Amino acid sequence: MLRALFQGGVHYIISLGSTFAKSFLSKSLSLETSNPSRPHAKRYFVRSIPAETSSPFALGLAYQWYMSCRALHKTCKQFKQTPTWHPTRLMDIGIMGDEWKLCFSSEGRLVSPNYITLSYRWGSKPYLKLSRSNAHQLRHNQPISQLPQTFKDAVLVARHFSIRYLWIDSICIIQDSAEDWEREAGTMRDVYANSAFSISAIVSNDSDDGLFRSREAHEIPPGVLRRRGEGLEPQNYYICDNEYWNREVGNAELNRRGWVLQERLLAPRILHFTQKQIVWECFTTQKCEGFPIGLPYHHPLKDFSSLFSRIQRQHPLENKPGMTKDVLRRWLKIVEEYSQCKITIPGDKLPALSGIARLFQEATADVYLAGLWKSRLRDSLTWSVRKPAAKLFSAQYRLPSWSWASIDGAVFASVRGNVNLISIVDAHTTTTTVDPTGQVSEGFLVVKGVLVEAIYYQTDVKEYHLWRGNGNLNIGDHNLRIRTSADSLDALAKDSTPLFCLIMGCVSTRSCSDWYDRISEEGMFRVAGLFLTRVNSPICEYERISLFEFDMSAEDLLEKLGICVAVKGDPGNPEATQASWSDATVTENIKIV
Repeated sequence: MLRALFQGGVHYIISLGSTFAKSFLSKSLSLETSNPSRPHAKRYFVRSIPAETSSPFALGLAYQWYMSCRALHKTCKQFKQTPTWHPTRLMDIGIMGDEWKLCFSSEGRLVSPNYITLSYRWGSKPYLKLSRSNAHQLRHNQPISQLPQTFKDAVLVARHFSIRYLWIDSICIIQDSAEDWEREAGTMRDVYANSAFSISAIVSNDSDDGLFRSREAHEIPPGVLRRRGEGLEPQNYYICDNEYWNREVGNAELNRRGWVLQERLLAPRILHFTQKQIVWECFTTQKCEGFPIGLPYHHPLKDFSSLFSRIQRQHPLENKPGMTKDVLRRWLKIVEEYSQCKITIPGDKLPALSGIARLFQEATADVYLAGLWKSRLRDSLTWSVRKPAAKLFSAQYRLPSWSWASIDGAVFASVRGNVNLISIVDAHTTTTTVDPTGQVSEGFLVVKGVLVEAIYYQTDVKEYHLWRGNGNLNIGDHNLRIRTSADSLDALAKDSTPLFCLIMGCVSTRSCSDWYDRISEEGMFRVAGLFLTRVNSPICEYERISLFEFDMSAEDLLEKLGICVAVKGDPGNPEATQASWSDATVTENIKIV
């Protein structure tokens, strides 16, 4: 499908759903590569793209983007704490020559407030790292020529931007000190948010693979269609497709790493060095050599407008503790993206997101609980697993089963309706350090609701379906057809599984995913709940093992359970359908660990 778009004074044709827009359209519509002689190309597109991303011309264009952002983008300065904040350690690369040294910001010898961070893949090759044994040595001049190639290229970029300091994790954190790592990991929100920008070695396989690449320069500019409208002068339509960003940046292996996602979201500006071009990303815009004034039809991941609106308020009393639904939706979007990333060490699951969590905590004054937020805990419990895998386990820590972070895999985590058949009585997590957003050793959640014993019979499993299983649930003399989304591979593996059902409320199928809405045959709203299993019989503690839903047409069962359902307002609104307990219903406190 093609869509015409007029943005920033330029006409575009966007190909929706095709990753081969330029080549296909060029052949079928007799397009041509953007021509520098045309007026629009002169104004909006690079006249001559060099063959190397390391060229002064390419870096000069990136420098223009950087200076424009610093001068004009107020939003891109929102996360900066103070002009004088610096990381504990920085690499002083000087302004020329072949020497660098490690310096401490606490010593007050920094000559400039600006520094650049580097995101890269470590790889398996040995290279220089900061350790307790060489910490003193690295405070004296060291040869830049002996650094890994990616680090040397980062030095070249920094000097082109006249920035004297670099922050690289392997050299600025003591790698054989758990104490130093824990302390520095707690500062990641500030390290990246206060940087001038971050360099992203997006196609480098390891620290020695370098930033720069040779490319076929003629492949970079967009195709252009010369089209005449009725009674109008011919217009140039530049060709793009909606997968352009993902091809260049979003799907890169580096951006599939959990720690890197946090770095990318916190840094005010990023220079991605891709296979074909340099790409700019900030809180305000996204640009590249192919589209130097901005990429059309792109919905950025770095969207913190809901947080910015709270930060910008003049009166602190207006910012009551707690999270608005807009802010919650932004958080859950990040959770969905983060859950698809790779974490090498299971214990890093929450620490690798702690910088983002601190940012939300500062803006909302909310209490962080193992990846969820206290003021919106009830709304956040209906997460589900995209494709069940083995559950994370470690003798050193135990993530609570009610948290999405206990899952080793991707999750859906949207706000889906009214989870009002339970209330939160208490919730608590214990972290292994003083950082409340860090690694969790244990946690519990106490809810007030109704727990119903039942037996589940699995009838079929759909491997690539949002709801992996269909089955029957026997509650007393009622046999109910339900859909299940197991939290792990073995959660519902056995037939005739005795379970406890915690019914939570009415949810919308539409707010879960458009694809799921198209295949839904049972209406827009369902009753949702959690399958729990008892883990400590004497004290009645439970673990979550699955999410389930069933159609609201089961009126006799709803009546037996004491659930009253009413539609208030627009039936198309996910929050219009509400469930409540009848006056005769007896609720109890249920502890989930």
